Amino acid sequence: MTDVPNKSAAKARVARILDANDKELMAIRKIEADGNTLVIRGKIFGAMPMVARLTPAEARAALRLLDAVLRRGDPLDNAVSPNPAVPPQLIHPCDE
Repeated sequence: MTDVPNKSAAKARVARILDANDKELMAIRKIEADGNTLVIRGKIFGAMPMVARLTPAEARAALRLLDAVLRRGDPLDNAVSPNPAVPPQLIHPCDE
């Protein structure tokens, strides 16, 4: 008898996009290449199946947006505590 992996035991890889209230808007279950286009498969609002296509131009636009965020940095990563007794990660820019 050979060992066959149990598919139900394997954890499915899912990327989730959440709204401002941490509710799931989209669950991305699979990304495939179709020529130069990426095909993204998943569900919207946990129920409605979705197939989206991401062209190279749109992928570059998304990466430019991400680059702008990464260059600016997360304010929590760069927080400086005015009080050395309080660790910087506990200071949020809105609290200053």
